[in-house]
Amino acid sequence: AGEVAGLAPVGVNITHSDDAEAVLQQTRPDVAILATRSFLKDIADAVKTLGRNRVNVITISEEAFYSWNTEPQLTAEIDSVFRDNGVSFTGTGYQDAYWLYLASVLVGVSLRTDRLLCHTQFNVDDYGVALCEAHGVGLTPEEFAAKFTPESAVPAYVWNSNEALAVRLGLKIVKTTQVYEPLVLTKDVQSKSYGALTTGKVNGLKAVVRTLGEDRQGRQVEIETHQIGQVYYDDLEDYARWQTTGTPSLEINCKKPDTVGITCASAVNRIPGVLAARPGYVTVAELGPLA
Repeated sequence: AGEVAGLAPVGVNITHSDDAEAVLQQTRPDVAILATRSFLKDIADAVKTLGRNRVNVITISEEAFYSWNTEPQLTAEIDSVFRDNGVSFTGTGYQDAYWLYLASVLVGVSLRTDRLLCHTQFNVDDYGVALCEAHGVGLTPEEFAAKFTPESAVPAYVWNSNEALAVRLGLKIVKTTQVYEPLVLTKDVQSKSYGALTTGKVNGLKAVVRTLGEDRQGRQVEIETHQIGQVYYDDLEDYARWQTTGTPSLEINCKKPDTVGITCASAVNRIPGVLAARPGYVTVAELGPLA
């Protein structure tokens, strides 16, 4: 693994996924960290293989953060595999603290919260071609419009974090909606993952996701998140900002967080929690804040 990463050897061997069953049966790991693709359907086979071999799983797949509404049948299947084998499956990453627990802390120090608003941005170039493609990088605006229609578009990453936050706050999810907007280049840009991007091509997207929740008294609370993922150029940088409307109204602004480092550390630091968790699919909204 070290050699592939361009470092010195670290003593971690890489084996082909076709040999997964044999490797798992030989090594009998307690936990696996799965860091490959963003959507549940793309990691489902690997997740089920791990579950059948009684391995607890932590993934940075964004949809796995809370997938009960975006992939209900597949989530139920995975939940059943892990329950039957006495192990746990959870999703974590940057969103664990920055899109879930920062907001819940603001609500926790408020008498009343009616609305939560988040603005967040990250560099898709830091995560490779898969994330670039998921954000429409390299498409023409016309190709983007055809791919990201209201009927066919995959859920934005903050769809799942919005719903996880609603659950953490004790809200019943009434509905979630999203709108995608392309970010079109006005200059040529060089992507380290994708290559040359020319003026007029899509550089990423903005997703606006609104989740409407209802508390035990029937009062409605809105969670709205503006997520921008694009290839960076000039002085673009990561940020996460939450604002609440209520008593009192509050704001927390995180400038230039180390999104990649936070994602990696969150996966490692979730190991004790997932090992101690009940069997099945357990979201971090249930596990509590990272320690």
